[in-house]
Amino acid sequence: MKLLKNMESLIIFFVTIVSVTVITFYSLAYFTFNWTISKNPSDWGVFGDFFGGILNPLIAIAALITLIRAVKLQKSEFLATRNHLENEAKKNELYRLISGLEQKIESHLQIEVKNDAGEEVLTFGPLNQFLKPGWAPPNKTFVSLGNSNLCTSLKDYSAQILNLILKLEDLLKEYDSLSGGESVVAQHFMGLYQKTKEACQDLIGESKVG
Repeated sequence: MKLLKNMESLIIFFVTIVSVTVITFYSLAYFTFNWTISKNPSDWGVFGDFFGGILNPLIAIAALITLIRAVKLQKSEFLATRNHLENEAKKNELYRLISGLEQKIESHLQIEVKNDAGEEVLTFGPLNQFLKPGWAPPNKTFVSLGNSNLCTSLKDYSAQILNLILKLEDLLKEYDSLSGGESVVAQHFMGLYQKTKEACQDLIGESKVG
């Protein structure tokens, strides 16, 4: 569409130039040689030869310039389209990685939280129900990785989740860079996991990040 508009502008420009040239040369011929409209066909032949000799080179040059300009515009359009497609392909690949990482974070947050209260192990529920900024888990609280024999401390597990969220942030920054600014995708995911990030930093003793 842009190429067609540019071509139309060029054609209008050169038609205008040719028209002005014809009028100018005719005016010069009229005032210099006192030309008038003749009824003799041979005079019109001479008139045609005169203007043909002037206009044909101008038209040829105009056509050549138009062709060169059209090729340049077409090349520019092609490069812009190719860059856009390459950029979209990179964004799609990044979004695939972001979605995969988000699923991994969610699976980590679904792990059950348990507490060893001396004689029995009490199950609280999925970690995402409790992992909020300011949450103080009871002593001997851990997460169960499938059964009571596969468990880890809540602090160590929070470090794993925080590491995943930081990786997600890096991917989102790269996605924003390709988008030319803060994207809806980044706003969504960071809004989703910002409090989880702060809660993990609380549990592992790190200072909160902005």
